[in-house]
Amino acid sequence: GCDLLESHQKDQALRYLQRAVEKAAPGEPVLVLIGERLMEVDAPLAREYLQKAIDAGQMPGQAYLMLGILEERQGNSRGSKKHLAEAERIAHQTRDEALMERIETARILAAGPLAFMERLMNMGGPEAVEDFIDFMETEFDDEGPPSSTPREPFSSRAGAFSSAAPAKPAP
Repeated sequence: GCDLLESHQKDQALRYLQRAVEKAAPGEPVLVLIGERLMEVDAPLAREYLQKAIDAGQMPGQAYLMLGILEERQGNSRGSKKHLAEAERIAHQTRDEALMERIETARILAAGPLAFMERLMNMGGPEAVEDFIDFMETEFDDEGPPSSTPREPFSSRAGAFSSAAPAKPAP
């Protein structure tokens, strides 16, 4: 469906997406999945599907998070903050730690590179920044195929973006 939208076949895409919704297994968060995918192709339609997901009770915390990200991309900081706050309320209510981490990450990334670097410094000082840079260089090395050696994700190694209190750098 999203590929059809990219090729400017909106009527056909909408029929395909509607069929996907109708054929989805009960409990499958198809509206959220479609809304997330549409964010890169058609922001107004993505907003519509994410709102449908909220109305249907399909992963409302994730849908609010995605709406917050979408609003930030559209330059609507106030709308973004409102949706992220609602996602956070739901995450606290449901004790969804993974959602809390995604919300924190979205807020940091929306705040820009300086806020991101400040967060890294607060988490572990210069070592955390070095770990992140090493991780990024390893993950996105253009000089060959990715390493076949599994690597622990940066977030696990440095506690990135956890809702826990940030580590204080050593004096």
